[in-house]
Amino acid sequence: MNLLVHNMKLNTVFMAAAWGMTAFAATALRAEPNPLKLTPHHATISVADVDKESQWYASVLGFEKSNSFDSPNSKGCWMVIPGYRVDLIQQKGSSRKDTQIGLLRQGWLHVVFQTPMIEEALKRLQAAGTDVKAFKSSDGHLQRLILHDPEGNEVELHT
Repeated sequence: MNLLVHNMKLNTVFMAAAWGMTAFAATALRAEPNPLKLTPHHATISVADVDKESQWYASVLGFEKSNSFDSPNSKGCWMVIPGYRVDLIQQKGSSRKDTQIGLLRQGWLHVVFQTPMIEEALKRLQAAGTDVKAFKSSDGHLQRLILHDPEGNEVELHT
């Protein structure tokens, strides 16, 4: 009986210590949000046709092309908007596996941009002939848009 009571007390001590460490870790993680002061900088995507992709990002999403490069094995450019950049890289010999399940395909799943003008964005994307799909929140407000660039890369616009 004493061994049973001792084991129960020991288990209680271990559980309390484990809970305390979990609570401490959660508090420590919440204590300073974004401790590294991270901000969005850029995303890079490997593409099959950098010229077609850069034209799409410019005409549909309003990016500007800058810093183009061309070498024997690759070519690319930066597509920029204030505060963010998408690097388009066309690498010789690269390819994309086609799969019905997006999570199984290598590369980015999607890139997300925030906009305060989601209704206007929807109208612009529809007028541009994109495959845009609109999604509403549970209260019926337009919340996000999903569309794809010419190579099928998913782009999301969110309120």
